[in-house]
Amino acid sequence: MKNTGCLMSLIVLAAVSAPSTGLAEWQPHVVRQLNGKAGPFRLPARFQIVTESWNRVVAVPYIVNMPEKDRVLMLVGCDYPHRAFVLTSDDHGGTWTDPRPARVGKDGKPSIGMGTALAYLGKGKLMFYESGGLAVGSPSRWFSSDYGMTWGNPVPIAVSSDKMAWHIWDPPLVERHPKTGKVTRLAETGYRQSGTSSSASVRFSG
Repeated sequence: MKNTGCLMSLIVLAAVSAPSTGLAEWQPHVVRQLNGKAGPFRLPARFQIVTESWNRVVAVPYIVNMPEKDRVLMLVGCDYPHRAFVLTSDDHGGTWTDPRPARVGKDGKPSIGMGTALAYLGKGKLMFYESGGLAVGSPSRWFSSDYGMTWGNPVPIAVSSDKMAWHIWDPPLVERHPKTGKVTRLAETGYRQSGTSSSASVRFSG
């Protein structure tokens, strides 16, 4: 294994609310990279706590890169009960926009429950899941075709083959055509809950 020697940048979110202490700033850090039986590499890095000045509860972050815009988008769950918020960075995580609800209801309040499994499908198209007991409505997929600026109507998440609710936390694997780059298939991991036990599976789009 080679030591690339490059500087890494880490983005950290506080899982609980904290007093406002000003804008987040990069702090020095070291990443230890294992190297088999030899000693580990120590790679120079830096980190920042993005939520340091938010003064609110934030949980379960997901980040995607949108290369066409050279922009990074983050999906987080804010407040109690958690609601889906998004924020973006145009300088590779150095600074971020203020968090905003992914969608607002007729009452002017955030209308989507906690989002999970954010994925970038290319050409401005994104998807995330609202599933499980944390969903406001029925478990659904949410899509955006404008780099996360707006989100369309929810698409219900199909139940498993044995008619049980399908819960998703991790981003799907996006397969693309090698020449056109068009999405050809999604592979997603999830689980079914039965009483106090659960079983994990992998399933694929058509």
